[in-house]
Amino acid sequence: MVREDAKGVHEGDIHGLAIDTDGGLLTYLTLKQPDGLAGHTYGSSERPDFPCEEVHGRGWQDCSLEPQTCRATNAGSSPDS
Repeated sequence: MVREDAKGVHEGDIHGLAIDTDGGLLTYLTLKQPDGLAGHTYGSSERPDFPCEEVHGRGWQDCSLEPQTCRATNAGSSPDS
């Protein structure tokens, strides 16, 4: 396994592990948070792209619930919370 460059790691990144009952690693997932999200909503056309959007674009988000009202730095909260 290769170590990730620390410059690309943010405190808002989400990391997840799936481990089997014997303690073996099944999968590791990181949801990366790009620089420059502060002050933007998730649906803002001016916010930086998330890595998955760099590959797949943003068209799939049209089915998201009110992306203009969710802060990009915490997609589960409204901009006022």
